[in-house]
Amino acid sequence: MRKIFILPDPHFGPPDAKGNGGHDEGAVATALKAVEIERPDEIIILGDIGEWASCSPWEFKRRAYPPLQITLDNLNIDIEYVQDGLDRICDAARNAGCRKITLLEGNHEIWVSEMVKQTKLIAEHYYLPRVLDLEKRGIEWHEYGKYIERGQLLLYHGGHYATIHHAYNHAVKLGSSCGYGHTHDIQYVTVPSARGPHGGYSFGCLCRLQKGFLKGRKTNWQHAFGMLYIREGTDPDSMEDFKVDIHRIEKGWTVLHGQQIVNGKLLGGRPRKDES
Repeated sequence: MRKIFILPDPHFGPPDAKGNGGHDEGAVATALKAVEIERPDEIIILGDIGEWASCSPWEFKRRAYPPLQITLDNLNIDIEYVQDGLDRICDAARNAGCRKITLLEGNHEIWVSEMVKQTKLIAEHYYLPRVLDLEKRGIEWHEYGKYIERGQLLLYHGGHYATIHHAYNHAVKLGSSCGYGHTHDIQYVTVPSARGPHGGYSFGCLCRLQKGFLKGRKTNWQHAFGMLYIREGTDPDSMEDFKVDIHRIEKGWTVLHGQQIVNGKLLGGRPRKDES
């Protein structure tokens, strides 16, 4: 059996002046501790590895970008946060004996590409796989919107099919099981087909649950990570060669194999009745 750990939408980056945006430290720490417990064969980061607020088209939707040097200074800060986040993921993988990490490009990474296109001189310098040292880190990169296959499950960042029923739309319109991030919420649905049921899986996120553009609006976003288990030696046409588990994280707390993890610290044992 192969085990694949799913890290959805970390959004590594500094919080804004109000403490919004960027990654949620408790959720990230707990997910990385879970990596060490699960000891997967592969870690797949579902995209939006960075918040990349310096390049946000929403931030500057109604006004011009600041002078280029200020934008680049802020982008360099964003890069430092993402590099630090990748270091932490690589350390967790090393501690777990996991030798493969795959990074899917997210729409926030596209923000960087679109911004640097303004100046051809810097476009090559800020090509993210190079600036993040992905080859040196041994991380496999896949471009935005492209699907990768693990068993009978398709994985990509997300965004092709939306609406409130996005998991259902993925399962129906792709005609295949599919897992993704992007929407920041948890959804799971199965639909029938002639070859057997297949599903859509939305894996939640690891980012802060408040962002400036929300202006206080309530959402259904949830912190989570996923585990994908793939059976070896099954019929290649079987629709049942994998199993998906989505583990919700609530304020840095989750339970994995009967053990509690709180903000990255393993407490062990089952939760007390007053904690469940």
